[in-house]
Amino acid sequence: MLPKCILFDLDDTLYPSASGLWQAIRGRINLYIHERLGIPEKDAPALREQYFKMYGTTLRGLQERHQVDAVEYLAFVHDLPVMDYLTP
Repeated sequence: MLPKCILFDLDDTLYPSASGLWQAIRGRINLYIHERLGIPEKDAPALREQYFKMYGTTLRGLQERHQVDAVEYLAFVHDLPVMDYLTP
């Protein structure tokens, strides 16, 4: 099956921040931390932010501290209906 679109995710540089896409991805990151790591839902945003500040990306912190697989993580957090947020 051919892809319907290709998205280069440069965090609000190729699409307007008002699209809501980054907020949705942030929500998926929090959900990943909660579901996959068993972190209480209320604590996930703070851990996401802490790893971002300490490691430059949340993913890097999760890899260092929790041996998270990058491919699985990226597939999970980007599993969104992109076309609902972006238009040509």
